[in-house]
Amino acid sequence: HSLKSHQIPIFLHHLRVAAELNRPISVHSVKADGILVDILMKEVDEGRKLPPTICLHSFSGSLETLCRIINVVEGRPRNKKERLRRSASNGDDDDVRVFVGFNSWTNLYKVKASQLVHGLVDSTPHGECRLLVESDWNTADFDFEGSDRRDADKILMNSLIDLSSMLGWHPERTARKLSYNTMVFLKQV
Repeated sequence: HSLKSHQIPIFLHHLRVAAELNRPISVHSVKADGILVDILMKEVDEGRKLPPTICLHSFSGSLETLCRIINVVEGRPRNKKERLRRSASNGDDDDVRVFVGFNSWTNLYKVKASQLVHGLVDSTPHGECRLLVESDWNTADFDFEGSDRRDADKILMNSLIDLSSMLGWHPERTARKLSYNTMVFLKQV
C-alpha cells in the first residue's frame, strides 16, 4: 500500500472526533480496505467508541471485506440464535451502523457492481437498509465549460436508476428506500 505516513493518524483523529461528538462519518478507503478493517478492530478491541454510523464512500471492495467491517462495527453474532435473529430482522434498521455509498461515476459502473449490490442486499443483515447514493461531485472541482451545478442531480438520478435496474426495483421504491436510509444515516446530526 502507498499510504502516506500521516494518513492513518489523521484518519484515527477524525474517527475518534466523530465518535466523541456522536456524528456520522464517511470513509473513503481506496485500496486500503484491509487496513480499515484492522483499524476498526483495534479501536473496538481497545474499548474505544466508534461513530454512530459509518458510510463506506464509493465502496468497491469485496463483499467479504464489507461483511468483516459490518461485523466489527455492529458486533459479531455470538451464536446461532443471534445469527438467526439478525437475518430474520432484515427490514429492521435499529442495528444498522454501516452504510455503503454508491454512485454511477465511481462504483456502479464496475463489472462486479451488481454482484456487490446483490450481495449487500441479499447476504447481510438489514441489507437494503445499508444502501446510499452519493454524487461525488464538487462543483469547485469540475468548473469547466459546459459543466453545471445541476450535474450533481444527474449523477444521483443515474445512480438511482442503476441501483433500481440491478435490484429489479421500480425507481420510486428505490428513491423511497434511499431517502429513508439517508435519514437513518444522518439521524444523529
